Amino acid sequence: MKTLLLILVTFLPLKSNNSCLQLDIVLIGDISGSVQGFEPFIRKAFLSFSNKFELDEDGVNIGVMVFNDIPYVLCPVTADKSKFNIAITNVPAASGSTNMLRAFYVAMEELLQNGRPGYKKIIIVVSDGMPDDKYEVMVAAKQMQAVGIDVYGLLITNAMYDESFMESISVQYFASKYEDLADKIKKLDICL
Repeated sequence: MKTLLLILVTFLPLKSNNSCLQLDIVLIGDISGSVQGFEPFIRKAFLSFSNKFELDEDGVNIGVMVFNDIPYVLCPVTADKSKFNIAITNVPAASGSTNMLRAFYVAMEELLQNGRPGYKKIIIVVSDGMPDDKYEVMVAAKQMQAVGIDVYGLLITNAMYDESFMESISVQYFASKYEDLADKIKKLDICL
């Protein structure tokens, strides 16, 4: 009887609903001077992305942050969609330099501190691909992937964008198509 109970507990799904997505996601928006005027695009991308998912404690949780010289966590990883949506409205005006490296490390810290153990972790960065130190950012992206955090890139196509850089830091890259990004992540069908 103990063996049967152990087998049942081991192989029962972690959740009672039919959704398999078990994800902790941090959305990162570039608000440096080079993307000035694209703040509405970032807000719309974040909102459209979050609306594609039902957030719940056992399924998908999303956080949001922005960065220029300094990264700002606007909303920690949460299942509270209203809290997330309010945070999106607080995306500040673009200015300053592009410290994507520090933003990646703050996002990773956010996922490790506020994310849930055993859940897939994803960072989605919305940027023109013009960080202060491209090489260091590429190294950081590879380090995150090595510890199980996937980076997805979404390009802001302004006058200065670097599409090849965004591709180089991403496990999956999307040129300005945030609808496609959400659909792709939904198809991951992650059940841990």
